[in-house]
Amino acid sequence: MTAYSVVLFIIAMIILFWGFSLYKGNLSSLRPNSYRRVKDKAAYGKAMGKAVFVMGFPQVLAGIIALFGEKKVAVILTVVISFGGFLAGLFGMLKVEDRRINQEF
Repeated sequence: MTAYSVVLFIIAMIILFWGFSLYKGNLSSLRPNSYRRVKDKAAYGKAMGKAVFVMGFPQVLAGIIALFGEKKVAVILTVVISFGGFLAGLFGMLKVEDRRINQEF
């Protein structure tokens, strides 16, 4: 599971870098229709960056748990945390998009 752990860490770093980039206001990694009509691009970027952070941090935690070996509990926890974190981040991104559609930004 060491290779799986390394892969999770690499994926987590890519996701966290993307979230940091969005949080700092670089919206170019999103499709232009998402932020073209946004009035407050900084607030939109921060909200989207936070949602992406929620997607990335569980991957780090899952990678740490994966280092404990191939015990059945570790494997199940790794998959649940990784998938759950992805879904939580995706849900957060959808909520930000819903707020954008309702013109809260």
